[in-house]
Amino acid sequence: MFAGGTTTTKCDGDSRFQVGQGNGELMPKIVGVDIETCKGVVHIVDQILQPGLPAVLPDQPDSADDVSSPGDGECATIADLVCTMPEYAVLCTLVEMSGLTEALESNTFTVFAPINGAFERVPLGLFPEGENEESIKNLLLLHTIEDSVFSSDDLACNNLYAMSTGVSTETTCNDDGEFFQVGPGNTANLPNHLPRIIESIPACNGIIHSIDELILPEFECESIYDIICSKNKYKTLCGILNDQGQLSDSLKNDVFTLFAPNDKAFETAATEGVDLSNAETVAGLLQYHTIENTILRSEDLGCDEAYTMTGSTLTTTHECDEFAVYQVGGGNAADAKPKIIDADRAACNGIIHGVNKLILPP
Repeated sequence: MFAGGTTTTKCDGDSRFQVGQGNGELMPKIVGVDIETCKGVVHIVDQILQPGLPAVLPDQPDSADDVSSPGDGECATIADLVCTMPEYAVLCTLVEMSGLTEALESNTFTVFAPINGAFERVPLGLFPEGENEESIKNLLLLHTIEDSVFSSDDLACNNLYAMSTGVSTETTCNDDGEFFQVGPGNTANLPNHLPRIIESIPACNGIIHSIDELILPEFECESIYDIICSKNKYKTLCGILNDQGQLSDSLKNDVFTLFAPNDKAFETAATEGVDLSNAETVAGLLQYHTIENTILRSEDLGCDEAYTMTGSTLTTTHECDEFAVYQVGGGNAADAKPKIIDADRAACNGIIHGVNKLILPP
């Protein structure tokens, strides 16, 4: 690249990605190609290409006693690491926004640091009073233990640890030797998305444990499945979900953006010859109405952008005109686009956008 680093073009089915050395699991997808300009060609990507980490990190200490201090020589503070490493770009922004930078520079902490992708799955019911500096600060402090340093060797399975907010989280372990740091809201609302510790990084003033999900406080909300089956307009969809046990379980416990067809959508599809009698076909069709592991509000959906749906490399396109917005599959006719008629219904585990027609695959 112009700056001297390298990037790699990767493929997954029909999708292509241009990946920097620091992108990790969040690969920039090429969403527009071959736009000619006077001086070259432009390819559009949906994320920033991140360079590799510019410096080698020190080895993880064997115990809390081995964590380096400012007097031991050169080392980075927790704040420095969070705002240097590309996988913490979102966390860095929130730390600065909530006024925690100084504390993470000077005080001693154990920090469970969510990587960027974890913030794509923030339950919308988490902030009943709205997102503000104080609510974000409290959420971040739930990821810290002040005045103590717990290395990975110090974390014990099934032990409770008092976080900086006073709420306790639990270290849990599975048979594969993986460790998780679990808040009360994870267990109650998102049991399939527990925060897994993926690496540990020492700092001058403590230690960082990277996690792939947010630690959640206790909060009240309903799952996508519960909301669908409580609404009269989704009776047909609810009945199909109850027949499709695996999918209904996923919509209770996993994170999704769901484009939910109302009863009229199924009635219209039946009159147009869509076969809904085969259970396997219906299961695939409903997956084509979901985006897994991502919560996309209406403001996150870009006009003319393609989105990969669950269980395949097939995409749908978010289309807009001056009157309405639509989520269009490859099999939808131009004069029968599924219109989003009820957007942004928040759930514990995602978001629901109601549509008036089935989204049909090619």
